Amino acid sequence: MSEAGQLLTILLMLVGGSPGSTAGGMKTTTLAVLLIAAAAVFRRRDRGSVFGRTVPVEIVHSAAAVLTAYLTLF
Repeated sequence: MSEAGQLLTILLMLVGGSPGSTAGGMKTTTLAVLLIAAAAVFRRRDRGSVFGRTVPVEIVHSAAAVLTAYLTLF
């Protein structure tokens, strides 16, 4: 496997399964919250929203802490 393929595999393994599964890694909902928060920053909004619902700031902070922990351990 090429180095690029290995890197892609590692990144996919960092993002695990959905919350109901026993897969390892960061959950897909955590990744979704981070992407929503990033989109809100790019749109110059205070809070991220999707499908008419606003993501609370506490949830974004929790997701950022999980990402920081994973990147530190990685």
